[in-house]
Amino acid sequence: MIKNIDEFTFVCRSWSTSRSWGHEVELYENGNKLDKARITYINRTWESYQYQSCMRKVVSQVINRVKTRICDDYKAENNVKRLSKKKCDEILAQDKYYQHLNLLYTRL
Repeated sequence: MIKNIDEFTFVCRSWSTSRSWGHEVELYENGNKLDKARITYINRTWESYQYQSCMRKVVSQVINRVKTRICDDYKAENNVKRLSKKKCDEILAQDKYYQHLNLLYTRL
């Protein structure tokens, strides 16, 4: 299954073995692969729609990576060794790409 949201594309696959099954999702932005996630299930899932948990997982991974990069870049540019959570949140609030990813996550 392929699902497009804005410039993001999710490529979703199911897999199964004799003991478990799961979903694997790859996230692309404008044709460039950002990340992939895999979830193994033993029992039935309670998602609102198929692949929802795995789609959220892959977006969350990208958000965390972007968050780390933004805060690390700020520390390097300003010769700071540590940032408070409040300061990091202020910096992230100004970053359009980070906000766009968070919006994508909430839309899933």
